Parts: sequence; C-alpha cells; structure tokens
Amino acid sequence: MNINVLFVCLGNICRSPMAEGIFNELISQKSLHDQITCDSAGTGNYHIGKLPDHRTIEVCNDNNITLTHRCRQLKKEDFDTFAYIIAMDNENLKKIKSLTESAAHDKKVFLMGDFGKIYKNLPVPDPYYGSKKDFEQVYLQLLDTCEGLLQHLLAKKEAY
Repeated sequence: MNINVLFVCLGNICRSPMAEGIFNELISQKSLHDQITCDSAGTGNYHIGKLPDHRTIEVCNDNNITLTHRCRQLKKEDFDTFAYIIAMDNENLKKIKSLTESAAHDKKVFLMGDFGKIYKNLPVPDPYYGSKKDFEQVYLQLLDTCEGLLQHLLAKKEAY
C-alpha cells in the first residue's frame, strides 16, 4: 500500500518544501520510501520552477535535510494522485477546498496543525517576510506536525 502526501502553502518556497524535506527524512529514517511518498505545491503560481527560498534551504541544511524540490502550483489532478493534501494554514485550506470537485476529494484535505502534538491545531505561519529565526521556528513546528502525520499514517496502515 502506497500513501501519497502533498504539502501545500502559498508560493511553495518556504513552508511546503520544508515540510516535504522533513517528511522525506522521517520516511527515510524508517525505511518507508516504498510505502509513503510526498511532494509539495503552492496555491499561487509566483515561483514555478524555482528552488525554495534560500532561508528554507539554509535551515534545512542546518538540520541535515537536502532540498531538491522545484516549485510547482497545485493542480486538479493532484486530488486523484494524493491521498492527503495538507494545507499549511486556513487561507490555503480555503483555496484548496475551492478546487475540490467531489466529497471524495474534500476528504483528502487537512490542515498541517491537525497532526501536531506540541503545535496541535495551529496554522504554520508564513516566514517569508521574517528572519532566519522565523524559518527556524517554522522548522520546529513542521518537525512536530510531520512526526504526528507519520504516526497517524502508520496507525492507519496497521488498521488495514
């Protein structure tokens, strides 16, 4: 059983590629790449084809996570490809839900904060206009929520 996860923020240069990198690292640590895969996208089309923000890359490098992702925009086909489409905040959640065409698609959409232990139910703030310290804080929040998401997926997998 392969589970596909898509992380979504506004521009796909800060939060969602960071979540993708962290989640890939967690998957790798547990040797689950053949069972769980992930990607990231943005609701906006501002940075298509570009690498993530240099501060995102820097903070990930500081935590031994290499990012190779090129920014892309969320597309309707993603609702058929991914089992989980995870928004970083309520604004992006609304944008994602506006693209859903069925109840089945709607059930795939979650907030990142849904999976937090420490940061339960909190939106992931956009650090773009902040400093490296803001990116480091987002990293800690995403680490918590990615760990919670992985636990959720593994518990769900065991139920089958």
